[in-house]
Amino acid sequence: CQKETAGKTNTNFTNQEATIKKVVISRGVYQYFIQVNDPSPRLLSPDQPLEETFKQDGLKVLFDGAQLPDSAWVEKPGPTDIPAKDFKVPKISLTSIAKQ
Repeated sequence: CQKETAGKTNTNFTNQEATIKKVVISRGVYQYFIQVNDPSPRLLSPDQPLEETFKQDGLKVLFDGAQLPDSAWVEKPGPTDIPAKDFKVPKISLTSIAKQ
């Protein structure tokens, strides 16, 4: 038997087009995520910090990797400038990443 895959989100990525998204979580403190459109926009959290060259909001990239079973918090600025947990996104293990 084959499982129905229509409409399911991708968990393995090869030469995947994506965009770097920078999220401000406090004054001068940021989180960086990879946004894919498969089939709708969603954020993925790299399991290792991105290299400085990729820490550019809106940067178009191509990457290879696999979604991990755990997730990471996207944070937002709190009322006293201490980051607060907002929502969770899947973690991803990157095997390669390059600018488009």
